[in-house]
Amino acid sequence: MKVSDLVKALNGYSVAILSDDAYGAVLFVNYITSATCRLDDTVFVVYKESTCRKLYRIMSSLRRENLCVDRFFNSVKVIKVGKNQNLSFGKLAAFVEDNGDIVDVAAEVGRIVRSTYPGSTLFFFGINVGIHIYDSSSVVRALEELFSRIGNTSYFIFSATDAADLLANVFDVVLCVSKVESFGMRPYNVYDVFVEHSIVRDVLQRPLYRMDEIGLLEL
Repeated sequence: MKVSDLVKALNGYSVAILSDDAYGAVLFVNYITSATCRLDDTVFVVYKESTCRKLYRIMSSLRRENLCVDRFFNSVKVIKVGKNQNLSFGKLAAFVEDNGDIVDVAAEVGRIVRSTYPGSTLFFFGINVGIHIYDSSSVVRALEELFSRIGNTSYFIFSATDAADLLANVFDVVLCVSKVESFGMRPYNVYDVFVEHSIVRDVLQRPLYRMDEIGLLEL
């Protein structure tokens, strides 16, 4: 299945992408956006300053090898949730102050998306930080609030694999990006992308892709 066909099949469904390797997660974002959407239609939603710093460092590394990442680094629209409006990449599209209530924050992000960016492709980063700060019931209520407000917009929410059980109970589809063990002297990390959980008939549990910084292969 081509990446563009995968995204089309997932349109209107809630999708979580799990990875313990943030570099691999951002690399997969690059392949999704390259195959499916223009820069003008893409919005990053970034939760917490620590997540912003991590994304900045990863994209700074990737942009040296990839012109698409370079474009995103300079121009992608960002909705930031945090304590300040400082941003080291992209263009600040909106700022939501973190008031300590994750459900309120999710509601405000959903309101901004629905009113300003309907039809865009959204990528949410940093939910794993919220999972470690708040109890699971608060996280679930926040996600339900977000889902109810953004409607059928295409969106991908990234988290770490230790949240797999929680997110499988909430999301329609869970994809995983897993680093492949390498026994040779490879210049790039290699990752497998596979379906961990799905209620979508056309997207069953199975391996999907193997990728590195050079390219992506269907499995």
